[in-house]
Amino acid sequence: MARYMQKLGRAFFRNKKGSASIPFALSIIPVMASVGAAIDLARSVVMANNVQVAVDNAILSAVASSGDINARKEYADRLVLASLTGQAFTSQMRSNADGSLSYDTTVQMPTMFMSYVMQNVTITRSATAVATVAATPGTPGTPGVAERRDDSCILSLGEDLDVNFDTIVFNGNPSVLLTNCSLISNKSMKCNGNNIGAAASYARGSITACPNPHPGQDEYPDIYEPLKTNIQPVCGTTAGGYTWTPSGTLPAASTNVKYVSQSGYTEIHICGNLTFSGTGSISGLTPSTDTVIVIENGGLVFANEANVKARRTSFVLAGNNSGVTATPIMFWPNGTGKTATLDVSTSTGVGATAGSSNGNPWKGMAIYQHPSINIDQDLKPGSSVIVDGIVYLSKAKLTVGGNISYGASACSKLVAGEFTLNGNVALKQDATSCAALGVTQFYQAPVAAVAGVAGNSLQSSYLTK
Repeated sequence: MARYMQKLGRAFFRNKKGSASIPFALSIIPVMASVGAAIDLARSVVMANNVQVAVDNAILSAVASSGDINARKEYADRLVLASLTGQAFTSQMRSNADGSLSYDTTVQMPTMFMSYVMQNVTITRSATAVATVAATPGTPGTPGVAERRDDSCILSLGEDLDVNFDTIVFNGNPSVLLTNCSLISNKSMKCNGNNIGAAASYARGSITACPNPHPGQDEYPDIYEPLKTNIQPVCGTTAGGYTWTPSGTLPAASTNVKYVSQSGYTEIHICGNLTFSGTGSISGLTPSTDTVIVIENGGLVFANEANVKARRTSFVLAGNNSGVTATPIMFWPNGTGKTATLDVSTSTGVGATAGSSNGNPWKGMAIYQHPSINIDQDLKPGSSVIVDGIVYLSKAKLTVGGNISYGASACSKLVAGEFTLNGNVALKQDATSCAALGVTQFYQAPVAAVAGVAGNSLQSSYLTK
């Protein structure tokens, strides 16, 4: 019998059939573990999203409800429990100094495949909300509930620049007076402690020594950029330019002065540089219609001692057409004793009949530079711009060494890529005047009022984070 068992044993160990089964069985274990871990991870992501939605909805409702913090927490807990279909959780609610409430919820999600490593995945989600009485829109510097308004006299867009770059800078001790309007930078700003009178200062980045600072804001959109679609070039490569000594009447059509037929307003295209010299008004001091002057293949040039009044007028710097190399910007006299003045009040879009519109897309825009033009603009010492309406130089750095001030209508706004002040600025916004001129600014309405809990129909709430 013993010899038989020895023989059987030797036969067993010499047999190679099925020898791969054991290594394969062993190798499948980590594969299955990886698959199981991926499934548990995906479940945790879905659960985390569900918890966040539940927490957001719960705090929005609870913060607008009545009762003390314990009653509001109990109310939030009921909402979360219903939203998570009975999933067990723990929570806490905190009252913050700014009047908001924060709500934290923690869920222990049991694992299905990773229980040999961990029994549960801990998921914690938080939300903060504030309840406020639904309000009418605010005033410059004091926006209403969840309201965003561009009430700036100076708006710096700073496209493609780092958020910490100061795109509004007041150097030295310039003369600055901003009335009933704010400063807004989509990057950062620095006022160097100057008392500028602005209602508030808003920036996405930092704010240094500017009044009523509000850093960390969302970027403000450029609502004027789409106006470029209204530029329809007619000059081709013609670039002879035109020298204009204003006398109250518009120039005759010529090779370099082309009229485009419009209903209700006048549109003139200058092919090449438009050079102003002498003293006078473009179309009289009280014109009955708008004038839009589109400059192609050149810029706006002011001769020494030019003094130009432009009423109900919009200047459009259209840039260059194909094959033209002229520089499409504004040129101001430079040097001791040299001066130039542009007194421009924007076209209004008002038709011949009282209260009607003439269809002018440039209403409210005193000077518009095509947003593709990124050439810096320098208002030299001795030069002055008196403006009602918007000066739009979205990609340019505007350096003011001379003077910029508001006009008779008291509605002025500068929009630039960057703004540096070395000279003097006095800008103002009057809501009634701005509306009459057709000046528009970005506005996002406050949160709409919603019926609150416990019958409080005046309250609404919104998330702060």
